[in-house]
Amino acid sequence: MAKVKLGQMVAQASGSVGGTVFSHNRFGAYIRNRSIPVQPESGYQLARRNDLATASAEWSLKLAPIRKAWKVWAENNPITDSLGDKRILDGHQAYTMLATRLFGQGFALPTTPPVSPTPNGLTSCTITASAASQTCSMVFLPNPLAATYHLWIVAAKTPTGAVNYIKNLLRFIGIAEAASASPCTGTAIADRLGTLTIGEQIVARLAVFSQTTGLLSVSLECRCTVGA
Repeated sequence: MAKVKLGQMVAQASGSVGGTVFSHNRFGAYIRNRSIPVQPESGYQLARRNDLATASAEWSLKLAPIRKAWKVWAENNPITDSLGDKRILDGHQAYTMLATRLFGQGFALPTTPPVSPTPNGLTSCTITASAASQTCSMVFLPNPLAATYHLWIVAAKTPTGAVNYIKNLLRFIGIAEAASASPCTGTAIADRLGTLTIGEQIVARLAVFSQTTGLLSVSLECRCTVGA
């Protein structure tokens, strides 16, 4: 791995070009050789690939007016990439993004683009974790969420709180029930990330998910050390 200092021509770099990967951590930008990750055929991976394939196949059945509507929606609703820049998807990408979220959580595939806005995010959140019960409890506001809104949970587990770069460790945990109420307590994080051990750090990123549109709010991060 080589550390680099970016200048006026290139201020930021993220992603890969050929066999070179550009990234950064708290010490600055660096580059490394690209490696092909092992692709274990886990049940979770296969399910997500099936969700994506189903959404993409559904897009192929859309008529031209519907495709155009999704294109217009995508142009008016850019996403934010890993560098914080706005990026405009095409109609297919926008449809697949929302359809995969919805279908993966057991909801109907969308037909037309959303007409309601992105949900407002949480205003506060805290998390506690217990090694004895293997549970995590998330307290959040507003409480409860609206009738068609769910708590969307992404989390990571690290050996200590000294680990700051967690992007590659984050895993989607799942959603809570509709009109999610605080506190939200269960074993879902341990089930997905493995046994919780005293002293480990749990990092959760919580967002609000709409079951009618597939839209997600901005996430809010909370951390805790696993206790007894």
